[in-house]
Amino acid sequence: MGCGKSKSHVELEILTNFSKEELKKCYDDFKQKTANGKMDRTKFEDFYRTFFEQDPEMKFVDHLFRTFDFNNDGYVNFREFVCGLSIATRGTPDEKLTWTFNVYDVNNDGTITLDEMLDIMRAIYAMNGISEPEQLKNGRDAFQGLDSNGDGLISVAEFVKGVKRDQRLLEFLKKSVNLRRRL
Repeated sequence: MGCGKSKSHVELEILTNFSKEELKKCYDDFKQKTANGKMDRTKFEDFYRTFFEQDPEMKFVDHLFRTFDFNNDGYVNFREFVCGLSIATRGTPDEKLTWTFNVYDVNNDGTITLDEMLDIMRAIYAMNGISEPEQLKNGRDAFQGLDSNGDGLISVAEFVKGVKRDQRLLEFLKKSVNLRRRL
């Protein structure tokens, strides 16, 4: 999306799906929550807690932080924050699915393994107060359905295509990683 190279709110308005006024409010809120214009993992968790109060173990926050930290420097700056927020809340269906794929791709290698999928699902269930979900069997089934070539790995193309054709998965993802509803 090119958000890492933006230098001004005008450019961010072009790159994101936010108006000038929304960007200003986001910037003011972001600046208030950060001392140096960057959110480390702890500050991000504080921000996260205001929207996801039901996640006492904070399992999901690491995965979200990783997807917002585009340049992997251990901080989320305003550009990364607003670009990630734009994709997650107002992106096209394909952008949202690609962003969600990145949440599930825990080790950032461009594929999702069954273990990664189940790890994220556990974090999502924990966020919703479910400790040992029976639904993990559904996760195994979903993984097999998404792994169209049967190699034990799900690529971004397999993920996007597979989720689009599976209404159950689409609904699960809408409920589990829907930041717009909480923001």
